[in-house]
Amino acid sequence: MRDYAEALDTLDEARAKDTEHKHLAEVEQLTVKCYNAISEQNANLKPEEALKRAQANPKIAGLLSDPVMQSILQQMQDDPRAAREHLKNPAVASNLRKLMAAGIVRMGILSVFNSSGSDPLELWHSVVGADAESTIELADNDDGAADCRVLRIVSPRLSTTYISCPRNPLDSLGIKLPFMIMSLKSMDRLFSFEVELADDKGIVRYIRASNFETEAVVDNQLTILPLRLESGWNHLTFDLAGTTRQLYGTAYREVTRVTVNASICLRYILFSDTILAEEAMPNEFRLCQKQGQ
Repeated sequence: MRDYAEALDTLDEARAKDTEHKHLAEVEQLTVKCYNAISEQNANLKPEEALKRAQANPKIAGLLSDPVMQSILQQMQDDPRAAREHLKNPAVASNLRKLMAAGIVRMGILSVFNSSGSDPLELWHSVVGADAESTIELADNDDGAADCRVLRIVSPRLSTTYISCPRNPLDSLGIKLPFMIMSLKSMDRLFSFEVELADDKGIVRYIRASNFETEAVVDNQLTILPLRLESGWNHLTFDLAGTTRQLYGTAYREVTRVTVNASICLRYILFSDTILAEEAMPNEFRLCQKQGQ
């Protein structure tokens, strides 16, 4: 079994040394691959099996018996938000990744949109452009890749047709989980989404990703990032904490708002404490439900 936790430690060291961000894209891509591999590796691992395997590994068994780590794990169990503070300590973060790779630590998931839910847009404010082509509708997927409804957000002008969460413009999501994961299908048209977040300096940042930009434009308030979508369905992971740190040199605190503009087909948007591979997603978020589930 490959030691992905050690690989992540090495990538952290590489990230710290890359002060000019020349290798940022490569490091982040490898980081995502490691987390995806960990997620796939433990997707079907039962807790009792993980514990038995951990006890047979002297390094993991040592971490589980360490009083400091026991206290940290208890704090995380009592309050999942405590993980964010502990992950700021490189040594603790390294130990938590080892426990994650062993299947002992499993992080939380918070969904803000699920197209197969009873009322998918309950939390969202919707705006539809005045032209006849613009629409926001739940519809059956027609490509055979998903056997559930998907949300179609379509318009010739992306700025006039969009959904935004939370519904009340004065409210804040207040989500502190560091990864945003989206499942969406390219329509080969203009598309963008925007994340509004706050950092540890109390500054509100706006990060917009769009498929029609070719270069990143970094600004203290609005940053624009190019987005490449493959034909068909895409499983996107947005590292909010890592992006905030790399772009602004500050620590990510929370997401306050998410806006999705036309034109796109949307399956889900969720937040997680760790990167989740598409194959390791909970059943209710899969494109095709497993037989018998």
